[in-house]
Amino acid sequence: MMNRINYIDWMKSLAIIGVILLHVTSLYWYGLDTRTFEWQTLNFFQSITRWCVPFFVIASGELFLSMKISLKTLYLKYIYRLVVVLLIWSIIYALFNSLWNWSTSEVIAHLTKGQFHLWFLVMIIGIYIIIPILSYISSDTKLSGYFLLLWFVFGSIVPTLQQFKMFEFSKEISTTFDFNLAIGFSGYYILGKYLNSILFTKTHKIIIYILGLLSLITTIILSSYFSYVEEKPIHTYFDYFNPFIIISTIATYILIKNVTINLDNSLIQFISKHSFGIYLVHIIFIVLLDKIGINTNIFPVITIPGITLIVLVLSTLTSFLLKKIKPINKFM
Repeated sequence: MMNRINYIDWMKSLAIIGVILLHVTSLYWYGLDTRTFEWQTLNFFQSITRWCVPFFVIASGELFLSMKISLKTLYLKYIYRLVVVLLIWSIIYALFNSLWNWSTSEVIAHLTKGQFHLWFLVMIIGIYIIIPILSYISSDTKLSGYFLLLWFVFGSIVPTLQQFKMFEFSKEISTTFDFNLAIGFSGYYILGKYLNSILFTKTHKIIIYILGLLSLITTIILSSYFSYVEEKPIHTYFDYFNPFIIISTIATYILIKNVTINLDNSLIQFISKHSFGIYLVHIIFIVLLDKIGINTNIFPVITIPGITLIVLVLSTLTSFLLKKIKPINKFM
């Protein structure tokens, strides 16, 4: 049990660092000229961190699907907590985003629009609602494999092929029968427990690592090339259900698990413990730093990791302090 917790701590810690890096680079990813060195640098860091959000889903699934939770506990403890967190932080961000153009209508507009990174909470709430069903599926390895096969084919391969003109005819069919709407992130939720049940040989791991590396390189090249040609950012190859993202995520998961399964680290455990709080507050620090001119527009190779580190430290400290406040710590 401790071994499993070790690598999950590493997964959550590396994932939250990846999320911060992703959002640091996202700030100007949409606005810069895609033919500049600065944009290409942002795009490179975007490309190598697409596994971070799936990692959180995988880690959550591996923990929860191994537990027996009653419907009462599921709703009154876990879902209730996330709903409250979503409401509170939606209000906090609506107020924060209105500071530079303050008015009641501005606050309401931001509240109605919602804070972009809080979509993750909405998704997890949806996953939690169907946990009893996912638990049943994940309890059977063959059934899990069948579910993941459907998820990969209809949630990843089919939508990706539809990006090409020769497969456009299938869009009407998939619009009518939206399999991905039903499956979505639940595939990642089951994936961790499923992979944990498989004994990979050294040869299997090498093959998976090679496929993962090739998928990562392909993501970098395709996103960079087509964005350069189209002269605008192309997000297609960054979709969390893109086959290359799924394959590179699986490879990264297996690599981190094998490297860190017996690797204790107090700092990693501390970051992991505060990863949820870090996730909630980190956007505030990214925006504030940008307001005072600390951003990735100059020397991005240096400023991207530098700002990521600053935001990580400030967010971790904030989460740590908020957890000391009793009425608040239940929701951090």
